[in-house]
Amino acid sequence: MKTSSRILAFDLHANDAVVASYLDGKQSQYSFPNDRNTACRVQATIQTMLHATNLSIAAFDVFAYHCGPGRFSGLRLAAGLVHAMAFVGGQRIVPCSGLLNMALQAYAVSQTTLPIAAIVPHQQSKGFYCAVYQYRGGQWVTILEPVHVDSLSVVEGYDCCVSNQRLPLLEHKDGYVFSPNISTLLDYAMIQADTSVSTKNIQLDYLTKNLFKPN
Repeated sequence: MKTSSRILAFDLHANDAVVASYLDGKQSQYSFPNDRNTACRVQATIQTMLHATNLSIAAFDVFAYHCGPGRFSGLRLAAGLVHAMAFVGGQRIVPCSGLLNMALQAYAVSQTTLPIAAIVPHQQSKGFYCAVYQYRGGQWVTILEPVHVDSLSVVEGYDCCVSNQRLPLLEHKDGYVFSPNISTLLDYAMIQADTSVSTKNIQLDYLTKNLFKPN
């Protein structure tokens, strides 16, 4: 892990937008309403952070972002901004879905060796976003890529589950309730700093991994 990495992270998937940084072993974050003015607020927040640290955007070597599920406008803005900045400055990119973010939190408290099924109910339908991850051999392995489904039958066979809401399924399993957060995103970016990818060989995850249905 690159403990010396300087990371700038964006989470624009929910009602509150968050921009955070990891510098010299310390995390700092700024939050604001995620609305039609988010693009302007993100730019202003970046300038505030740079002014406070007396750094330029080139001083960061990793950009991380929440790649869904969530608000389409926020996911699009975060992905576009990160890719544009990294394309110009050559920084590395670490995308992290909200599903993986929750699985990371569940693993932190359970240290389970079992696969972790992550579930996010869709806000405007009866469906769900689901994915399955497992921490194996010192790294995270994706067993089931994020998918939008009408029922939870796809994850019923897994004994360890996590969701951002209390679901009946969790009561009969080793269940956890966590919401995606920026601190976990930063922690994941630190772990992935050496293996993150450049803009030349990464695609927009919110478009390619079934995470783009508007909430």
